[in-house]
Amino acid sequence: MDVVYKIRNSQGKFSNGNAAGVTWTKNGKVWNSLPLLQVHLTAMYHRGTLKRYDGCDIVEYEFTMKAENKIDEAVYNTKLRLFYDQFKK
Repeated sequence: MDVVYKIRNSQGKFSNGNAAGVTWTKNGKVWNSLPLLQVHLTAMYHRGTLKRYDGCDIVEYEFTMKAENKIDEAVYNTKLRLFYDQFKK
């Protein structure tokens, strides 16, 4: 099970992860571990920019594998099939 993190503001947008100049976007930056997020927050603290995250939430996303399929099965009925078939020969 994989866990990733994002920082979300009160308008529902996500931090771009730039410690020097945070901007907010629809998708934002993903931190792949809590220690990496902590490094980012520490950098913001030392730059004096951590206040930009006042009122924000740290959102944790948890991923689990739902199914495992062979690549042939996964692309069979998609637009990728024609592309994939030419390399399979």
